[in-house]
Amino acid sequence: PPVVVGNVTRFFYLYMIVFSTLTLLISLTGLSMLDSMGIIAACMSSVGPAFGIVGPTATYADVSTFGRLVVIAAMILGRLEIFTLLIIMRPDFWRVKRNCCIFYEFQSDSFFIGQAQLGAKCYIIASCGTGDFL
Repeated sequence: PPVVVGNVTRFFYLYMIVFSTLTLLISLTGLSMLDSMGIIAACMSSVGPAFGIVGPTATYADVSTFGRLVVIAAMILGRLEIFTLLIIMRPDFWRVKRNCCIFYEFQSDSFFIGQAQLGAKCYIIASCGTGDFL
């Protein structure tokens, strides 16, 4: 579907922009572009050791303090995912919601699950098709 393709394309371009920006930032510390790309790729994808200056037998001790801060940011972005951090930065996420219950509903021939609000409390409702609610 075109919506899925559009969402994947947006994620890809956002990932590439963040990857390129972090690579350029860490290359400003004096590392080669290949080393910078390897470090950022390893940190954003959580694959473990990079290649070059921080290869499998080396550490990040040779990277400057600013470079290590960039690496920390890349690790956080890679671990939490980019869209999660974008959602957290939205003001809507932090607004207090009162008397709010999000209603989810899934129903098939033999199973129903949903949420209902009664007063100020939300309850999860599940049924296995026999009329018995859990």
